[in-house]
Amino acid sequence: MDKYKILIQKVFEKNDSFEERLNSTAAEGWKAVSISRDSNRTVVLLQRG
Repeated sequence: MDKYKILIQKVFEKNDSFEERLNSTAAEGWKAVSISRDSNRTVVLLQRG
């Protein structure tokens, strides 16, 4: 069964910091399946399964 997680960039979080969080989540086996922007924030849908 697939699991899903949404990773949202915090309001004052710099892009480098968000990329580090995203990369550490990917190292845990999560894979980005969709990326979007919402009011200057990046939203990533991750899947693991």
